[in-house]
Amino acid sequence: MTDQRTSSPTSSLPPPPPPSPPPRRLAPAPAPAVTQSPTLSLTLNSLTPSTPPPNTPANARLVQLLIYNGWPFADHWEYFIPDHSYTSSDAGPVNPDFGTRIQAAGNVRDGFWLEVHRGWDLGCARDGNRPPDGRVGLAWVKGELFESFEGEGADGEGDGHGNGHGDERGERRAASEREPRARCRFEQIVLSVPAPERSLRAVHGHGHHDGEEADAGNGRRKKITQRNCQWWIIESAERLLKEGIFDQRVPEALRAAKQY
Repeated sequence: MTDQRTSSPTSSLPPPPPPSPPPRRLAPAPAPAVTQSPTLSLTLNSLTPSTPPPNTPANARLVQLLIYNGWPFADHWEYFIPDHSYTSSDAGPVNPDFGTRIQAAGNVRDGFWLEVHRGWDLGCARDGNRPPDGRVGLAWVKGELFESFEGEGADGEGDGHGNGHGDERGERRAASEREPRARCRFEQIVLSVPAPERSLRAVHGHGHHDGEEADAGNGRRKKITQRNCQWWIIESAERLLKEGIFDQRVPEALRAAKQY
């Protein structure tokens, strides 16, 4: 007797597809990284190497530019001079983060003033100290320009070389001066450039940005020079050029990197 088996109608169908994966949750976009402008990187970051070139005086110090991100406004610029030369023979280790900061502090609306912070530790996070976002070597400068004038540096606020003093915990304590008196030839030159006055003026209750101010005579706007901390750094670099301390590349690079 012949076995006549009937195939199931479902045996020829393909297997059911696997279940769909759960919907993917989109992650939030990452915050944009803080970067320096391409102009700044090209014009400044390769300006002066950290290793002194041949024939550099043994007591030379690398004058540096500190850059603090100021988004959405212009970055803040200031000078930094390390306490020690690159061949310092002082006892103990040499910390390149110890030194003197010189800046034009303030804003374009209210104006600026000059400040010197001696005995500063760039690596210290105390007292609201913020590490710089950029640190660029400008020029190797002979140590004689940082020697204290006679009678300076003996008032307990650090010596004329920017050396502060340790407190009872052995931590470094900075000494700051607003509208300071120069204690060495380098300070004398840069501090001879006045701090910028306010260059953002309010007309009818409105401030004008982007280098423009309203002309009260005919209502038109005219271009003005925005004088800020970057302007002061450039002007003082020009003064150092005239004194034969900086070469032409320094103010040229600073002008090319200035944010308007």
